[in-house]
Amino acid sequence: MSAIPSDHAVRGWTTGSGRTRRLDDGTAIARGIPKKHTLNETVTIAGKVVPQGRLGPLRELADWRAAADELPERLSRDGYALLRGALEREQVLRGRHDVLERLAAVGEIGEPVDAGVATGTSRRAALHPDCGAFWRGVCEAPRLRGFTHGGMLAEISGALLGGATRTFDFLWLRTMVAGRASPLHFDQVYMNRATPHVVTAWIPLGDVPLEAGPLVVVEGSNRFDDLIARYQGVDVDRDGLPGSFPDDAVGFAAPRDARLLTIDFRAADVMLFDMFTLHGSCDNRIAGGRCACPAMSAGSWPAVPRTTAGSALRPKGTAIWVTGA
Repeated sequence: MSAIPSDHAVRGWTTGSGRTRRLDDGTAIARGIPKKHTLNETVTIAGKVVPQGRLGPLRELADWRAAADELPERLSRDGYALLRGALEREQVLRGRHDVLERLAAVGEIGEPVDAGVATGTSRRAALHPDCGAFWRGVCEAPRLRGFTHGGMLAEISGALLGGATRTFDFLWLRTMVAGRASPLHFDQVYMNRATPHVVTAWIPLGDVPLEAGPLVVVEGSNRFDDLIARYQGVDVDRDGLPGSFPDDAVGFAAPRDARLLTIDFRAADVMLFDMFTLHGSCDNRIAGGRCACPAMSAGSWPAVPRTTAGSALRPKGTAIWVTGA
């Protein structure tokens, strides 16, 4: 399998070759064999500007089916695999609408609902004293489950893991208002019960451009043996330990000479990564409003007997990560 990244249909990316072509919509993408990708836009994490030399693009697959046999190798090599347009866009946007509608019902999202602009206020605690039950209801919406459980995601995880898989009953739904970012963390500390064979599917529920705070991955972190050894077997609920790293992702990456990888995400993309790929998010820098950018993670693993996959695999309600919604 080639180690060369695919062309990047994303504004702002340039390559060492200097050769580009344009899509029908005018978007420039790299042509030939790019030796180095850089980013021309400002990206911040926890308020700190990421230096150009510390920033890079995620590798991506435009047609995952054509490279289905390569998915396990990609995951092993990079710790992640970004599949462009792997889901049905309209189905994802319908799921997004249902999530935002539930948040609007408790006063957290203004009108029009699909704009996803947070109000900065909330009546959730008064209307739904059981926070865990509220978020379970949001995450169990039929149109959301339509693409998180079964269908295309099942086909993808089956190709990756080599057989039938199951998605966690519990989904991690995350919203991010302006000025916020998710700290770096390994998913292993949240999803490590009963089986180590778990892969996260991170699905943007809508378009998430660079300024809206998309996912960021620490390049090569799936081979940081010292950190992996420290967090192996840790369970945040059981052990009472923090699951995330300090907010200064730039300061963390520099001593390890690691780049912080990100990209513009679009509805219907699927980002797969293993339990020991260090990731977080860039800052949401959308101006002119407090925009909530929802995304979700769903763990998939090889099929196991139903009796094994009960409450032991389901994290506590406090493990739902919702920032500032």
